[in-house]
Amino acid sequence: MKRINILMISILSSFAASAHDDEGKSFSSRPDSHAPIGVMGDHMHKTGEWMLSYRLMHMEMQGLLSGSNSLSDSDYSNDTSYMVRPDEMQMQMYMLGLMYAPTDNITLMASLPYQENDMDLNMSDSGMAFETQSSGWGDAKLGSLIRLPFLSSANHNTHINLTFTLPTGSTSERDDTPMMKNSLLPYAMQTGFDTWQVESGFTYSGHQQQGRLSWGAQFLRKTSLENNSQGYKGGDQTTANVWLSYLLTENLSTSIRLNYIDRDGIDGADSRLNPMMVSTAVAGNYVMQKTSLLLGANYIFTNGVLKGHRLAFEIGRDINEQHDGIGMDADTSFILGWQKAF
Repeated sequence: MKRINILMISILSSFAASAHDDEGKSFSSRPDSHAPIGVMGDHMHKTGEWMLSYRLMHMEMQGLLSGSNSLSDSDYSNDTSYMVRPDEMQMQMYMLGLMYAPTDNITLMASLPYQENDMDLNMSDSGMAFETQSSGWGDAKLGSLIRLPFLSSANHNTHINLTFTLPTGSTSERDDTPMMKNSLLPYAMQTGFDTWQVESGFTYSGHQQQGRLSWGAQFLRKTSLENNSQGYKGGDQTTANVWLSYLLTENLSTSIRLNYIDRDGIDGADSRLNPMMVSTAVAGNYVMQKTSLLLGANYIFTNGVLKGHRLAFEIGRDINEQHDGIGMDADTSFILGWQKAF
């Protein structure tokens, strides 16, 4: 975490020094006035303005890690007592978002995700392959962005992020397995934690009024406020983002982003799960730290019937990942997004 913080400060300091406070064309009309699409709660709106958004997020995980080292199939089967071995997982999330600004200094947010999970597994002794699937509404979020005027100017904006996660996801998704029909699936295959969570932090962004560069950083801390009805809750999580964008044309910008996640293990355990069955059924195996590098692009239509519509894309991979225990190795992820303010 210390190395990531040093990198963030170095990048932001070098580009913030080149910023100008001149008045010019409104920055909000540039594609890079919004952060890369994978960053949530990055920008604010003017009084009375609304924004609708839609995101498609896809993530793949393949293979296993023990700590930061790859764990082979044979080592997993021979050196652990788990009956089942996870092989590959794909997760897709479809998220609807809404933002509204009652004042220039406050923007309200809401989001509702729908999630689809697909995991391929093998029996440790026989190698017999099977698949489990789950889908459903995830945990909805309600939040606000609160500008800090004394840390904001024409070329810089700093605001507080405060978001509450609602218990709308499921902790009881089931599917058939070779051991049991309608078997309860492990934590990773559920669509939420079914508990209240709060996430708070801050976001800073800046840009060159007469130049082509913009940049930003975000730091968030999420914690669960209570156990769910099954007696467990999601582990605390720290998320940090730093990004740099370059305006290629009036309509198109490109970006590079570093994302860091430090996640504690699940607090408590679901007594309905057998922790000897599979590594993903062990609450302690969800402790994780990872750093990802993502490349993206933002495009805004400035003419015609699509004027004001924004399209965005990001793709990335982990460059460092470590688990305290046995965890699935994250692979490629990508995000597609659409946004429209009115």
